[in-house]
Amino acid sequence: DVYKRPVWGFGAGARAIGDPPPEAELEALRARVGYDHLAIDTTAGTALKAVPALEIDLSAIAKGFGVDQASAALLGTGFDDHLVEVGGEIRAVGEREGGGGWRLAIEQPDSDGRAIHAVVELSELAMATSGDYRSFHEAGGRRLAHIIDPRTGAPVGHGVASVTVLHERAAAADAWATALMVLGAEEGAAIAERHDIAAYWIERTPEGEYATRASTSFPSLRQARPAQAAAEE
Repeated sequence: DVYKRPVWGFGAGARAIGDPPPEAELEALRARVGYDHLAIDTTAGTALKAVPALEIDLSAIAKGFGVDQASAALLGTGFDDHLVEVGGEIRAVGEREGGGGWRLAIEQPDSDGRAIHAVVELSELAMATSGDYRSFHEAGGRRLAHIIDPRTGAPVGHGVASVTVLHERAAAADAWATALMVLGAEEGAAIAERHDIAAYWIERTPEGEYATRASTSFPSLRQARPAQAAAEE
């Protein structure tokens, strides 16, 4: 059943990927995608689906929301200096031990290891990154990432490896990182500037290198350092 199994090999009940799913199958899936198929009544606390097969997946905001809730709880008990992280979504409040903002690493988007790409120093801000380098598989010589473009029903196919977003709320940073990752560098950069979103892109080049760009409101980055040096700091 096209409505009961993820067609690109991700999620519970996902099928193994060989050939890409046929366009007719993607078209049927696209017909049930979109927030406009969901009516939410905040007063009554209800949600009504206009399309019976519609499913709600909160994975693009749930971790960020959890970070915000944990941070609020810590503030409520007097912990004015803290760092909360849930699955890569982070909120930094106050100062780190010794003074100054919390130093957070933006990861190099390599699937075969972990390394620091750059470091940003934050306080009273959250940070979230969306990328294609952890949850993916190869099929037909193509990288299939878990981030699906709802306009096509297929994994994103541009050269962006990751997008990092800073925001006052972790849930918003989480959501914007995913949205900008779907849009790609050019369209995403225009949207980020229009809405004054602090975003940082790492793109793959045809030469196998990385290129970067940042929105106007993204802060200055510290230069990447070896992992040992970062740990000793």
